[in-house]
Amino acid sequence: MTALAGSATPGIQGGTSALQPWAKAGIIVKANLRLGSAYAAIMITGSHGVRMQDNYTRDIAGWPGPVSVAFPRWLRLVRSGDTLTGYDSADGTHWTR
Repeated sequence: MTALAGSATPGIQGGTSALQPWAKAGIIVKANLRLGSAYAAIMITGSHGVRMQDNYTRDIAGWPGPVSVAFPRWLRLVRSGDTLTGYDSADGTHWTR
């Protein structure tokens, strides 16, 4: 993929309780494939809930709870111009920035 136009929205339903606390699954978009290039990512962690991170400098906490079949999370990363915004949802319909 050379460009993101619009949004990407995966659902994550598996449990995270057996993972390392900072293990991550989610969406990442990078400026290029070089080591250290600019990026934005929204992810679920093993013990720290939803996180939005970018450029190795910002880490914004989202929904704090664990992910499981009973408590799934949907992630969305939306691009508008040069801005990437992360959202999470418990049902894939109602989104929180």
